[in-house]
Amino acid sequence: MATFLSSGESSHTIAPMDAGSDASRLGRDHFAFQVHSPQELREFYDHLVECNVRIVVTGNHEISQGLYFRDPDGKDIEVFHELPRA
Repeated sequence: MATFLSSGESSHTIAPMDAGSDASRLGRDHFAFQVHSPQELREFYDHLVECNVRIVVTGNHEISQGLYFRDPDGKDIEVFHELPRA
């Protein structure tokens, strides 16, 4: 179960959820950072590649585009750009 909380125009500012026993599955237990444009997301992607950080997955979530990678301790991190509301 998840709850999406917003402090403004974005779909969510924080989304606490019960990841249950399957928390190790990518995306269920992670921390996310929002960038403000597709160009910033691309620059972040390029920077990670330049620093030899393995991108685990990129994705289009219909409300956002994002990429996932792991920190040195193996924790999932997402960087995303929220798409404009249609």
